[in-house]
Amino acid sequence: MKRRIGGLLGTVFLSAVAVLGSGSVAQAQQADADLAKLHCTNWTFCLFQHDAYRGDSARIFLENVPNLAASDYRFDNKASSMSNNTGYSVTLYQYKNYGGTRYVARKQSEDKDFTNNHFDNKASSVKFQF
Repeated sequence: MKRRIGGLLGTVFLSAVAVLGSGSVAQAQQADADLAKLHCTNWTFCLFQHDAYRGDSARIFLENVPNLAASDYRFDNKASSMSNNTGYSVTLYQYKNYGGTRYVARKQSEDKDFTNNHFDNKASSVKFQF
């Protein structure tokens, strides 16, 4: 009987450690995302490689970018989330030189997952609506 209770307690303990451990990983990922968003300062439009503002980022300071592949940003078809900390709407285009389908980011807005807008990894150019 003692062995059975000890085994049960061991299983409960390991389950608790697994749950607590996964919580700390999630908290660490959220902290990383929050830190990344902090680097997206006022008057900056930021694209992030992964959902929830994670991964590499492109910080765009109030400039139109007709080709994300040829620019200093090297972010063509890589964006999965964005933070718009500008006073302007920003339009993302599927193709370079502002062609194809569009995604409009309203001023002072965020989108942690482009999948729901069918625009994940599709942005090839960026245009501010001054």
